[in-house]
Amino acid sequence: NIAPLGFRYLDGRMIPDAEEQRGLVILRECAAVGLGARRALSVLHARRYTGRQSLKCVWNALERLKNDQTLLH
Repeated sequence: NIAPLGFRYLDGRMIPDAEEQRGLVILRECAAVGLGARRALSVLHARRYTGRQSLKCVWNALERLKNDQTLLH
């Protein structure tokens, strides 16, 4: 299994990944202003984010953020 963006597996447990957590903060900002996955990915690049950067990962994270509005605030 692949952990969701912001997390990784270590010894069978899902734990937060510091760089990807930083990426989620950036993606929350992007989602709050209505950016799509491609533009959000550009913002991640501009802010020198070094975690996972696939379009699918970013899109899935944005969808999770949209579906749970409490994560946007």
